[in-house]
Amino acid sequence: MSSITYQKSNLMTTTRWIILIVWLLYTVLLIRFCADDYAADCCATGDESAIDSATSEKAINPYPLAFQGNDATPIPGQQIDSLIEAINSGNNDDNALVITGYYYDSEAAPSAAETMGFARAENIRQRFFPDLSAEQVRLRSRRRTGDPPADEPYFEAAGFAWEPPEATVDGTLEVLDDSILTRFPYNSVQQDYDAEVEEYLEKLAERVQKTGERIRLTGHTDNVGSNAYNEDLGMRRAQATRGLLVEKGVPPAQIDLASRGETDPVDTNATEAGRHNNRRVEIRLLKNQ
Repeated sequence: MSSITYQKSNLMTTTRWIILIVWLLYTVLLIRFCADDYAADCCATGDESAIDSATSEKAINPYPLAFQGNDATPIPGQQIDSLIEAINSGNNDDNALVITGYYYDSEAAPSAAETMGFARAENIRQRFFPDLSAEQVRLRSRRRTGDPPADEPYFEAAGFAWEPPEATVDGTLEVLDDSILTRFPYNSVQQDYDAEVEEYLEKLAERVQKTGERIRLTGHTDNVGSNAYNEDLGMRRAQATRGLLVEKGVPPAQIDLASRGETDPVDTNATEAGRHNNRRVEIRLLKNQ
């Protein structure tokens, strides 16, 4: 009987080892199968590192200094040191650095800032030019029509220029990338007289009479007075400019009018020079598509 019992015991032990080995093999195969299946789902190409690399490249800021939509935080790129070095090379201790922040129509101003453009310019000043005194820095804001680029996570939204400290007031006529600015005295709808303005309006009138292109005139003011009064004053400035163009032969139907009052300053309202820069009409040519 003891021999039979011993044989049964050996058989049971062998069976248990076989079951354990089979179970271990099944577990190993199951884990490997799941891992391969997961990798196939995540990486259709089979090259997980290639996808990670592509994702990283999309997230890289390609500009020396960039911003993202509805955000005033400057994002430095790989060439930021070269950019700052180039800007600083223009400093001769007798001029002032003009930092211009750009923003789009749809970007609301952050708290404590008049526009998103001013907020961007101020953040650039604090982060990259903290050693310049208040007299050595001027902040500007410029609005761009439309929305931030939908197909790019980053875009450039800053400009830099050195100018003499005494050049605190922009000329009567200022040429921008996509528009022209003409400026006005305080509480006036008559532009500052400037032969350049007269010449520009003459050429513009000649062009649109031939091409049929439309002109959009947008009036702006400083922040002196109520919002309602400045909204009306901006419109009257746009209307006065339309009158000059009509006198030069432009059909009234080709001219659109708008006013933004005091809501879109390009310079500080804390000084007379800045307020003068804000009293303006923006002349934008709507080119035929």
